[in-house]
Amino acid sequence: MDVFEIILTNTLLVSALGFLFKVWIEKRLTHHLNVELEEFRGKIAKDIAKSTAQENWNHAQKMELYGQLYALMVEADFELKTLYLNVAVKNVEYIKQRAQNFCEKYLAINSLLHKQALLVEDSVEEAIQAAYRPLFEIAMQAMENGTTEAFESLKLPGDADGLAERADEPRKKVLSCMKIAAGIST
Repeated sequence: MDVFEIILTNTLLVSALGFLFKVWIEKRLTHHLNVELEEFRGKIAKDIAKSTAQENWNHAQKMELYGQLYALMVEADFELKTLYLNVAVKNVEYIKQRAQNFCEKYLAINSLLHKQALLVEDSVEEAIQAAYRPLFEIAMQAMENGTTEAFESLKLPGDADGLAERADEPRKKVLSCMKIAAGIST
């Protein structure tokens, strides 16, 4: 054998071994990467499922809370309507009682807001406070005075339908904010 054949044989042998080694490494690496990729996919799928379940639970809790708040606002609106009617006819005898009833409904709304603060969007809480707190303060003045003077700043309409519509305004303002926060198209 001459040197050329030995070099050629060794080169071919080293090349063949290198190729086989390369194929073996690629298969091992590919298998290892596939295993890691599947583990990662499984972890992501689990995290997504957990996150989706948590979001669904949070949304359900928020919807239940908004339902409770809305029910309390309807009750407050009823008390506000009867208060406005008594103010319109200057029935001082019932103004204190109706003002107290409205204040109790406002306090129930406010209490629920504080108890469930984690679920209430800030915009909803601000809308409720902006809509009902000034009326609460006026009702408190009416309870103290027993007169209709506190309501003069509201410039209430003279007819029953107008009074009813005015009493519905706070709830309607808050409702649109609640729908936006809940993701309900209006």
